Amino acid sequence: MMVKKCFYTIFLLFILISNSLSKVNQDILLTHKEILINVNDDNQGIQLTISRDSILQFRMPPYLSVEAQIYEISIEDSLQKTVYFSKFDDGYIQAEVGHYECTTTNNLELHYHNLKTNDYRYLQSCAQWTPDERLHDIWIMEKIDDKKLRKDDYPNGLPRLEFLLNKQKLYGFDGINEIEGTFEFQGSQLIILSIDSLTFKKTTTATQNMLHTPFNYEIKNNHLYLQGNYKSFTFRKVD
Repeated sequence: MMVKKCFYTIFLLFILISNSLSKVNQDILLTHKEILINVNDDNQGIQLTISRDSILQFRMPPYLSVEAQIYEISIEDSLQKTVYFSKFDDGYIQAEVGHYECTTTNNLELHYHNLKTNDYRYLQSCAQWTPDERLHDIWIMEKIDDKKLRKDDYPNGLPRLEFLLNKQKLYGFDGINEIEGTFEFQGSQLIILSIDSLTFKKTTTATQNMLHTPFNYEIKNNHLYLQGNYKSFTFRKVD
């Protein structure tokens, strides 16, 4: 009887731990299997990819070849860098990727440490960010920071944005004016370069001013999340 009770207790603990781990993984999953970061450095023979389903693959001749699930993602240096941390059977890999394209300096620092063999590598290279194609859509603004927008405050309709990736142009409505503008990607960041009013040509609204800044962006569950240094926005995909 005691053995059965102990077995049942261990089984319940296993279920609780499994559920806890699955929740942690769900929190950090990027929910899209396109490549987020790609490195192919012919000079050093490095191949590194980080996919939107949080799988890190690292290969370096003649013998290094690792594929591991990323279980920790952090954004540091005032949104200027993302750190991806993954473990494999004998060690860990940490990739620190700057939110800018390679021009005069590398944007990737990679730490590889095999604890079993005490093999440690520190590498610098150039990572290419891949824009998320799901951004190409129409999005209705739902929140500014944590405050939900009230339809009563926007009698002409809630603000909305439409991104055209191939032209890097945006169209939409700021709550008062029909608008158009341009944007670009720098590393993992979405930067709205310009917003102009079409309805009242000389009018610049508070919404326009708040959007005119670099953002880290994430898309999940049909929502677009824009995180800036001072403001964050939540948008819902139009059905």
